[in-house]
Amino acid sequence: MGRVTVQMSDKCHRVLKMYATMKNMTMSEVAYDMMRLHIHKDAKENQQVKSLLDFHGIELDPRVQ
Repeated sequence: MGRVTVQMSDKCHRVLKMYATMKNMTMSEVAYDMMRLHIHKDAKENQQVKSLLDFHGIELDPRVQ
């Protein structure tokens, strides 16, 4: 599994940490889900992005329908 480091303000970090706790998720799980959903929403309207997902055999997240 790959790893990503994200820089953010201390305020945003605190919000993310509290949000993750409220959702009973890790900060990593929340960040991954948000980034994934953003890419999938973009793929719905951008053929280049859709092609990236297709190339890697990734189907669109049903939440973007």
